[in-house]
Amino acid sequence: MKLNLPKQISILNVKLVLLISMCFVIKNAIGQQATFGNVYVPKNGEIVVFGNHDFQSNATAPLPGIIGTERDTIGVFSFSSTNTYQSQQNARHIDGYAKIYGPSPLRGFTFPVGDNGVLGMAGVSSLPSGSTLTCAYFN
Repeated sequence: MKLNLPKQISILNVKLVLLISMCFVIKNAIGQQATFGNVYVPKNGEIVVFGNHDFQSNATAPLPGIIGTERDTIGVFSFSSTNTYQSQQNARHIDGYAKIYGPSPLRGFTFPVGDNGVLGMAGVSSLPSGSTLTCAYFN
């Protein structure tokens, strides 16, 4: 049995499917972000990431996998209190200053920091509510 639906109903169905698909893509896109190196935070600058951050490498870039920050008049790559990250290693980390924002008491965070191609992770076991902590590794 074939239904003869008006054209407007079939267009509405297509729009609804597209809207649901876009919502799914946006939900998944917001959940994770990545850097592929060649990111630099200038003096007095700050980049804040939320959600899961993935350190990736672009082999053709001058600093593949490295997020650099100004070390004299510091720039900071910051994490929200709910952040997680992955894929950090000697060739993929923050070469400079990193910050964590601690809302309700933060329990444990390890900074993915390094210097001159060496990952030198540093951690904190807890932070009081509403405080921040900034960290850098010097090799």
